[in-house]
Amino acid sequence: MAKKIKYLTTGQFAKQVNLSRIRIWVLVKQKRIKAYKFEGIYRIPESELEKFKIIQAAKKRIQQLHEEAP
Repeated sequence: MAKKIKYLTTGQFAKQVNLSRIRIWVLVKQKRIKAYKFEGIYRIPESELEKFKIIQAAKKRIQQLHEEAP
């Protein structure tokens, strides 16, 4: 049996990652976040949320390392 995929709207995704809905929409248009348009609403799989959070954490860590370097 196929596993049911859960989807988030752009607003729900934005709240989870602490960004604006406009910024999420731009990332979708740039194809940095995979989303599917269904009945006029962009739906983002929860797997994209996990990937995005990992990438955000890595970028934050890299920024901290650059600030610590002399």
